[in-house]
Amino acid sequence: FSLQDLSDALRAQCATAGAPRPGDDDARAAPLRLRQPRAGAFAAAEPEGGSSASQRAGEAFFNGSAVVVDDVGCTPGPVGRLTSELSSCLGVHVAADAWLQQIGSGESASSDASVAMRPWPRFLLQTHGRRTWHLASQRTWEPLEEGTQQAFPRGASVTLSPGDALFLPSHLQLSSESIGDVPSLHLDVGLQQQRLTWAALVSLVCRRLLLLASSSLEVCDADREVAVDVDGVDAALVAEAARVRMLGTSSLGPSRYQDAKSAPLAAFLPAVLQQAACVPGDLPAGMIEDLEGRLRGVLRRLRRVGHLGRSVDVRVAAGTGRVLGAEGVPLRSLVEAACDASDGALREALTWSLGELRWRMAEEALPSGCDFGSGEAFSSLARWHGHKRAGRSALLRRAPHARPFLQGGAGGEAFLWMGGLRRPLDPELALATRWALGRWTGAKGRPFEVLHVPGDREAAQRAAEMLVVSGALEVVPGG
Repeated sequence: FSLQDLSDALRAQCATAGAPRPGDDDARAAPLRLRQPRAGAFAAAEPEGGSSASQRAGEAFFNGSAVVVDDVGCTPGPVGRLTSELSSCLGVHVAADAWLQQIGSGESASSDASVAMRPWPRFLLQTHGRRTWHLASQRTWEPLEEGTQQAFPRGASVTLSPGDALFLPSHLQLSSESIGDVPSLHLDVGLQQQRLTWAALVSLVCRRLLLLASSSLEVCDADREVAVDVDGVDAALVAEAARVRMLGTSSLGPSRYQDAKSAPLAAFLPAVLQQAACVPGDLPAGMIEDLEGRLRGVLRRLRRVGHLGRSVDVRVAAGTGRVLGAEGVPLRSLVEAACDASDGALREALTWSLGELRWRMAEEALPSGCDFGSGEAFSSLARWHGHKRAGRSALLRRAPHARPFLQGGAGGEAFLWMGGLRRPLDPELALATRWALGRWTGAKGRPFEVLHVPGDREAAQRAAEMLVVSGALEVVPGG
């Protein structure tokens, strides 16, 4: 990643006004931020008069400001390929910001804690200059309000030179300072798994059980997205990671359905879920049972050692698009209800929650403006039409980097999620689509011909063509 790459990314981002980022309150994230040398705070940089944003950034940097370009991974180039590959492998949204800072510029965590600490793990990749990072001796699980000034006990200090990388766990405060006689440029690559942790899963399970057991919930004037986004329950459970460490992770641990070939990603919940074409119909055999056992263990430990005296507001998605909610619910009552739930009730809540997590991943798969598709999809489509004209049966397989998700079906409305977009799906094609896209069921990710698809042959042909056009399936070259 070079200064020229940064310049190109800045021009591309300012031309589109920035791509939306998951979790942002504002749907249009500022592509460029400037830190004034003395004020310490960041401000979004907008073009002034006839100057472009890139010119504005150059002037600000010349005058001593730090320049931060958000989401440089949403542009073509090496960083775009890096973030795309990581997202595809890990099943989480990966975003990269570029930080260009002047010689000798410092960064105080006490004056900018919201920037220094993130609720997700990240890599710091130094590409130019040198920078020393001072890390806190322990993680801070309680949320910090933006602008909050809070000193932290220092632990290790690490100096990065060009080519060095540093992994940081989530919720770790830090400060830094550039050293040497050249400006510092580094990439902050965030693995945004905060909505896919055990805290998020436990939160969804508790809300689902409350919905099934309570008649006192009221209809809320809120979008369905609010019910599956970070809310008071999520934040309270994340804070408990200080006592129940697993809540802050997305680890599955060793399971009987994992093997040496699929490890280590098979032990990472998002990496397994994002392979599933539908939930729970396309999950590894035994996964629900393994998760249920681990969930019981997390809940029991949370009841035993957790600080559960706080109250939270609860929102939960119900049928027909409604959102129900209750205010001031004791956190202890939610945890105890989950601990005491019957096996059947807990399994139903867990299955529903996994579906919600998979829906989150489908929605965030490739945010608008971050399209890294190559010409392979067009080549595959050309091969498909060539086989049709020749009257031959094509050999098909799920595209290697495709993460399709089939939502609904079974006689009702059905949708196919691809690249963060939701497409209506003819219910008559749902069965064939589910079989063709199956990772652990159906085709199981292996090559197949349309004649192998169970059910109506015409529906299978239509489903296959639709999936090739959408890029979910590809025609095997030479097949």
